[in-house]
Amino acid sequence: MKVLCCAASDVSRSCQLGRNSIICDNSKLEEKVEVSQSCILRDVTIGSDSKIEGSIIMSGSRIGKHAVIVRSVVGEGVEISDGSKIGPGVVLGAGTVVGTKSSIPPGSWYARGKASDDAEADMTDTDDDSDEHSDEHSEEEGGNIGNLEDEAHSDQLGLGGRGARIERRKRDPFSDPVENDLSWMEESQDEESEEEFIVVEVSEKEKYEEEVRETIARAFAMSHGVLDTSHEISSLKMVSNRSLEESIFAVIKGLLSQSVNLASESSTGYDNLNPSAFLQAVVKIFSDWKQLAVLFNGAGIVENQLTIISAVQEFFETNSKLQQTFPGVLKVCYDNDVVDEDAILVWRDRTKEKDASSSYLEIAQPFLSWLEEAESEDESEEDESE
Repeated sequence: MKVLCCAASDVSRSCQLGRNSIICDNSKLEEKVEVSQSCILRDVTIGSDSKIEGSIIMSGSRIGKHAVIVRSVVGEGVEISDGSKIGPGVVLGAGTVVGTKSSIPPGSWYARGKASDDAEADMTDTDDDSDEHSDEHSEEEGGNIGNLEDEAHSDQLGLGGRGARIERRKRDPFSDPVENDLSWMEESQDEESEEEFIVVEVSEKEKYEEEVRETIARAFAMSHGVLDTSHEISSLKMVSNRSLEESIFAVIKGLLSQSVNLASESSTGYDNLNPSAFLQAVVKIFSDWKQLAVLFNGAGIVENQLTIISAVQEFFETNSKLQQTFPGVLKVCYDNDVVDEDAILVWRDRTKEKDASSSYLEIAQPFLSWLEEAESEDESEEDESE
């Protein structure tokens, strides 16, 4: 992919836009901005002489002049002041404010917070891969931890107040968002102690799926369009270096998860979720958002459609109480051209060869029989017409 620059965006002629970049509606790039392999969503402003590389900038963010952002994710409504350096591997939560000439070290994750404009937050990593690296920052390391009891600094990020530095590569910021609370820094800071952190082992595939799921949920909540959402997911795929197969899994499971959310609203929570309410939600969501699934099914290639069916099965592995709706979900995908008849019958044959007693084959048999009958009728009509 080259550069996709929406008509409603305002990009200075002196800007340099590299390959695999997307500039969405109402975003403004001032003079001499460099963007490469990045996704700039709606209503973003980037000041002159700034450089964005391999990053995702969410809607409504403001980036000052001479800023550098490398392979990072900037949440919605983030403000990054002039001369700041972000990344690589940084995640800034929605509404975060980064002060002038701040330097956020690689691999840092921040929830909502504020950085002061009158001091530099220079938190440079000395050894990113060292097992002995400590997540707290002292004045000797370049970060000014400050007085945690000083209410004037209680909301600062980058200067050591609440929300200053929140854990490195041990917590998934998407599935387990952190609160801006560094009260643990007042306790023992024994480097060998594991009690300071909640360690969550999450695979890269699971992380990516969670990011896509959050993207889809945010798109529903903010009434984003299918095209903008697909651009954002494509950018996540590019930045995360994930395969098309992994993207198909993430999108389908994300849409099904959103169906659970929608059904839960009318069923007083997940524990009381009615399978029929879930299936009704699937019908609505796949009807409204089928284009998102179609965009990632590889132009109707059978193998990609088989991946879609596998993603549906994997979703039910962790939502077993809804497994009885599998044939209904399969029919919804069929009705909306997300998977076609040939792909479903190939799935049936391959599943029989692999596991003839598969529970999915058993519960899907009525739908498969209907599909076979429909195919026979079509063939008979073709023979009669000839």
